[in-house]
Amino acid sequence: MFMRLTAVAGVGWLAAVSAAGCGAERSHLPDAAPESGPESGMDAPALAADDRAPPHELDPDTDPPPPRDEPQLADAELETVLANARPLVVSHDVSAALLQLNRCANKLPQSGECEALLAIVLLEHRLHRAHAHYYLAEVVAKDHPDVTSEQLRQLARLATSRGRFAEADKALAILEARGDADDEELPGLARLL
Repeated sequence: MFMRLTAVAGVGWLAAVSAAGCGAERSHLPDAAPESGPESGMDAPALAADDRAPPHELDPDTDPPPPRDEPQLADAELETVLANARPLVVSHDVSAALLQLNRCANKLPQSGECEALLAIVLLEHRLHRAHAHYYLAEVVAKDHPDVTSEQLRQLARLATSRGRFAEADKALAILEARGDADDEELPGLARLL
């Protein structure tokens, strides 16, 4: 013969079993907070760790990348990654390019070309807005000798088309300081700025 428990009896049974299992004089109300301390067998830090919210995951559309703290690839490996990424960027193979470039971006020391190529891909394809703006700003903050003048021109055009006029101006200033300013291109970009 089977015994049927009603909902009320089931809750009462669970409360009794819980109280017996813990051996504490805890309230049997469902919303009562568990006690902590030496008598309860649970310590407060363990409870706090269980109640923490999961860590905030970065959203590349709204959050910039975390601070640079990982070491850059070795020179030979970095050159291999860049050699693989260059044709992928040109052919608009976005996924493969991002896989390659994420290996060398936001590392110490900074690879200007890696981040220039990454900014080009992200800006051109309107992806990960916060990351695109971060890498654009990082590349044009100073003249990186490994960033080509053509990459700077591309960044200036893309920055202008995305309303990032300060970064476009910085890219053009680097081109001008290098003596690589294109006389036909600069007046048009200057008008846009």
